[in-house]
Amino acid sequence: MFGKSLFHDKPHFIEHIERSIKNREVFDVLSDYYETSLDYDSVAKCIYKLYEIFGPHIPESIINIASDEAISKYEIAIKYARAYNLDQKYIHPLRLSDAVFFIAKRCTILLDNSLLKKNLKIQELKIKF
Repeated sequence: MFGKSLFHDKPHFIEHIERSIKNREVFDVLSDYYETSLDYDSVAKCIYKLYEIFGPHIPESIINIASDEAISKYEIAIKYARAYNLDQKYIHPLRLSDAVFFIAKRCTILLDNSLLKKNLKIQELKIKF
């Protein structure tokens, strides 16, 4: 998940993008590590809809709230910058093999959201900026 932090003293990914651009600093972002991330608003709406339909008794024990498409943090950063007319030149792609701050066992994490879409009776679930 990604989105703006509710706490000013605990910045999230989006605030790091904004700060780097504002300060004209390079922000290296993983470009070859993919997840089926969703924005906070979409996740909250899915949870709310599930509760509206089932109350506290959701029939399945595990439902993945995830996007239909895998996306890299770099792609999220670029799309966010475009959506809010921010200068993209400070956002630089970083390959996982070159990252010293992150150790991953795999380059892609894909969650199956078909059960969620079936229960919510929706056809697709994509990131919104």
